[in-house]
Amino acid sequence: AGAAASRRRALGIAEKELGPRHQVTVQVMAELAETLVELDKAKEAEELFRRVIELADAEAIVIEDLVPSLFFNLGILLSKQGRDGEAVPCFE
Repeated sequence: AGAAASRRRALGIAEKELGPRHQVTVQVMAELAETLVELDKAKEAEELFRRVIELADAEAIVIEDLVPSLFFNLGILLSKQGRDGEAVPCFE
C-alpha cells in the first residue's frame, strides 16, 4: 500500500502543478493504475486505465508505448475478471 500512497501523492502534485492533462500527470496516473492492479484493486485500476487512455487519446499524448501497454494491461485486468468479451478489443 506504500507504493500506491506514494503514487497518489505524486499524482496530486502533478495535477496541481502541471494540470490534469499534462503528459507527466498522465504517466503518473498510468503508474498508479499498474500499482493498483498489483494490489488487487481491480475496480479502481480499471477506472484509472480507462481515464488515462481517454486523456492520452484526447490530448494526443505520445509517450513511447504508453497507450498500447495501457490497452494490454486493461485487457489482462478484464480477462482476469472473466470479462473476456470486453478484454478482446484491448488486444486488437
